[in-house]
Amino acid sequence: MRIRERLSQYILRIIYRKFMHSTPKVYNLMEDELEGLHGTVVDLGGGPGLLIPLLFRKGATYVIDVDIDFEMLRVSTYDFDKVVADATDLIFREGSIEYVVIHDALHHFRYPVLTLGNYLGILRKCMFIVDIDANKRLGKFIAYLEKIMGFPSKFFGVDDLIKTLRKIKSVHIRYTQRRSPNFFMEVCLPENSRKL
Repeated sequence: MRIRERLSQYILRIIYRKFMHSTPKVYNLMEDELEGLHGTVVDLGGGPGLLIPLLFRKGATYVIDVDIDFEMLRVSTYDFDKVVADATDLIFREGSIEYVVIHDALHHFRYPVLTLGNYLGILRKCMFIVDIDANKRLGKFIAYLEKIMGFPSKFFGVDDLIKTLRKIKSVHIRYTQRRSPNFFMEVCLPENSRKL
């Protein structure tokens, strides 16, 4: 890992430690949208597991947090299964997970399109993505800040992400855009569309 990437990861750890016992407003996007998660959920790039309590409240029966940074997983005070792995690594068997949650992490993945393709290929129901819209003014500013801090960031605009997902697989997509630069996207296999 390059020096700038190490420094940016260190800064990210500090930020997450600060929020470990509070609920950032961006998590409200998930609170409002998720219901009835019966089954196994993979929190991809979940870091310290800030979403874990919410996922269980919304019905998840089993949650696995996958993150490339052991230190991010280690600082969590929640009791859940943690796996140290790159998001691109396909470490689950086909059909072994019902849901994938990617919350404020997609833009950090080194190969986001490959990662999306891998997980859309094995999940049984839906993927939920919350991230920053690169086409919003504040989203562009955040993308710029992350680049100068050394993050290997790749931000998507909502329309670009929808096109990318539909090229990967035939899916039903529903998204919600809020006033903030964040969006919520529900990506379901056609036979498992939830609220569409």
